[in-house]
Amino acid sequence: MRIALTGAMLLSLAILSLTEPPIGWALDEVTVSTTGPSIFFLPAEVARQQGFFREQNLDIKYLVTRTEADRAALASANIDYTLRADFL
Repeated sequence: MRIALTGAMLLSLAILSLTEPPIGWALDEVTVSTTGPSIFFLPAEVARQQGFFREQNLDIKYLVTRTEADRAALASANIDYTLRADFL
């Protein structure tokens, strides 16, 4: 009985360790540029609010930019991604 209980506890801990980053781990900061609230911004914001990025150990920071500044920031690696539809 004691071995089964210990096994079940270890299995539970293993499953929990796969679903969330351990406490104390720093989240990877990702900077994403956007034009502001729009239809292209909606899926990323919903994912952030639902905690999907945090589950993947990501801390999303949004930066509202203009097209010219956005291209330069992306080329110089000051931002990681863009949600702009008119980028190309």
